[in-house]
Order: sequence, then C-alpha cells, then structure tokens
Amino acid sequence: MFSNQRYISSSVDDLPVKTQLFLWHLIDSMPASVAKTPEQFFDLSVAMMNGKPVQRIEHYQKIPAFEQVVFMETDGSIFECKLTACDTGTISLLARE
Repeated sequence: MFSNQRYISSSVDDLPVKTQLFLWHLIDSMPASVAKTPEQFFDLSVAMMNGKPVQRIEHYQKIPAFEQVVFMETDGSIFECKLTACDTGTISLLARE
C-alpha cells in the first residue's frame, strides 16, 4: 500500500515541498503492526511551542484505527487544512479536502 507512483493534486501545490514530503514520510513510517488503509487523513493546524508557531499535523486512518500527532518547524508558512492521501492500487494521490 502506498508504494506506487505518488502525485499531488493542484489543491496541494501551495504546501511547501518539505511539508508534502513529510506527509508521505508519515505514511511510510507507520508501525508495521498497523494495517494501512487506502485512505490516510491529515489535519494541519497551528500550534505554539516555546512561544513560537509550529505546524501541527494529525495523521490518522479510520479502520483499523490509527492516530499520531507530530509538530514540525517551518520556514514561516503554517497551514490550516484537511488533506487525504488515497492509494488506488496503481497510483497514490495527496489532495486537499
């Protein structure tokens, strides 16, 4: 799952490439004990750490349930949006909801 060619929709173009790659990394680094589903979800929001704004990323899937929250320092651009990564069996696509 998610080992095919990866694409992004035009709705994700404004996200920094660093953030896009990190989202794919989160899928790739899921624990082996968790069965990946064809739909992975990301909620991006702003969080404060040590008085500094950072990107908060909640990555989850529905069944079987899996959730992780990570924080990422950025170069100034912090996004608030929902994204979905879908695997069709032949391609993987990251798109904004």
